[in-house]
Amino acid sequence: MPPLTTHLVVAEQVFPHLEAFGATEYGAFLTGNLVVDVNSFTSVSRRTTHFVGRVDEDGYAAFTKSCVKFLDQRERLLARPWAVLTPEERAFVAGYLCHLAADETWKALGARLQQSLGLASLQDMTVPPAVVLTAFSVLSHALFVDFPAVTAALNTAPPPDVFTHVAHADFLRMWDIVRLPLLKGDSPESFFEMLARSGKDAAELQKVREHRHWDAAVALIEQIGGVEAFVAEAVERALEVLPALNGSEL
Repeated sequence: MPPLTTHLVVAEQVFPHLEAFGATEYGAFLTGNLVVDVNSFTSVSRRTTHFVGRVDEDGYAAFTKSCVKFLDQRERLLARPWAVLTPEERAFVAGYLCHLAADETWKALGARLQQSLGLASLQDMTVPPAVVLTAFSVLSHALFVDFPAVTAALNTAPPPDVFTHVAHADFLRMWDIVRLPLLKGDSPESFFEMLARSGKDAAELQKVREHRHWDAAVALIEQIGGVEAFVAEAVERALEVLPALNGSEL
């Protein structure tokens, strides 16, 4: 899935189009974009958080059904009916859906990459996938329009207790792990710190730190169109699905 920095870049570009929300809901929307990947930091399963499996499990549905299944289950997933949620809580839910839209775009990108390289699996790439993710994260940071505004909003928006499919304590644990590294900015070290805080051991981190792979990772990202092209596709997908969350209000 896209690095969390990339999700924030997508969210920053999507939010101005959401007329139902104002500046006070910005932080909640950004936080909602982040907490979906709680499965990477806790024992919660990915199918629980993302509503579908990977391409090798669900085929083409992995590209298109995360958002559909989330929308179909909206009321069951919420601790209180949508109609009585506060604006901040609604923005948090909208952020969650925005993340799923970007993930669908990412899986489609991965399928194109796999096909263009003629690989049986992306795990067969000569560049370690973790290095590609690190490079994608660092390159994404250059696309922020106003990173100080993003960090200020995140500093005032802990995850609200709104969902039933994931325990609020798990969201808070993930938030505690990722918040500070994300706020530090655009260096690989901040990404490494996040990996370490999530439980990766020294050997795993060393694989990511192998700088001989860095240039190859950047070249690979450019080969598939670059970070900016992916962000544009993800923003487009998010703006397609978000109106279905609440009729014409989004």
